[in-house]
Amino acid sequence: MRAGSSRPFLLPEVVVAFTSFHDQQLLNAVAMLQPKILYPYHITDTNMARVEEALRAVPGVEVRIRPMK
Repeated sequence: MRAGSSRPFLLPEVVVAFTSFHDQQLLNAVAMLQPKILYPYHITDTNMARVEEALRAVPGVEVRIRPMK
């Protein structure tokens, strides 16, 4: 829903998403956006192994994790 509105709206199809969120925020964003391909990244203390495991259970989303340097 849009801020200040009680009417729902449709999001356009998201093919590729690059996200930088903490664990639960990332899972919420994936549930909302439903991208076909997801590149999660974070450069702080996010446990990427735990995030990857949780995201693998999301149907229809291909997770691509690349090493951060």
